[in-house]
Amino acid sequence: MDLRPFASACRAAFRGGRRLAAVGLILAATACTHYYTPSETAVWSKDSRLPATTQPVKVTISNVQVVGHEVLIDAWGEQRWLMDLHDWTDSAVALLRLGLEAKNYRVGDPAEKSLKVSVEAAYMGGGTFNPFVEVVVAVSTGDAKLAVFKGRRPQTFLVDEVFNEALEVAIGKVLDSDLVIDYLTRPSGQEVKRIRSSNPNEGGKPAA
Repeated sequence: MDLRPFASACRAAFRGGRRLAAVGLILAATACTHYYTPSETAVWSKDSRLPATTQPVKVTISNVQVVGHEVLIDAWGEQRWLMDLHDWTDSAVALLRLGLEAKNYRVGDPAEKSLKVSVEAAYMGGGTFNPFVEVVVAVSTGDAKLAVFKGRRPQTFLVDEVFNEALEVAIGKVLDSDLVIDYLTRPSGQEVKRIRSSNPNEGGKPAA
């Protein structure tokens, strides 16, 4: 039996001041650890600043988060809500794939371009009156540049759904970023020539 909706309602009831209802729900619960899970099917509904490609550009997207990396999102009494960041990174990869395919990029392996993705953190904040959830996504391009993107949404009773919305916001920022746009639209090999010419005595490695 999936107790996550039940447990989320319990926590929400307590936070909203309905303590008796919360206590009743807790007494009826039979599990104390619950997971916020990503959507089973990725749906991309946003546009982005990334220009549509007119050339056959292929991109590899990798999930580089550690398998089984679980983080505590919330707790009340013996109730705990966790998130598996590797699973959420899988969802981030699926969203990024859809966003790239919407701009005519081909996603697969091997490819001349690569993006490494990791959901680094997720949490709740804002206190009682302005609660929100936030997801932090790190993206590394094939030319070894790294950037972090945050997606935030107001918290509601449907916490799983809101975390998914926050993840989509973060991926939208990835595709809007100058870092990713510059990397994906730059002709392949151009970054290698630039690095080698900047430090010819280092065997092609960028200067420290």
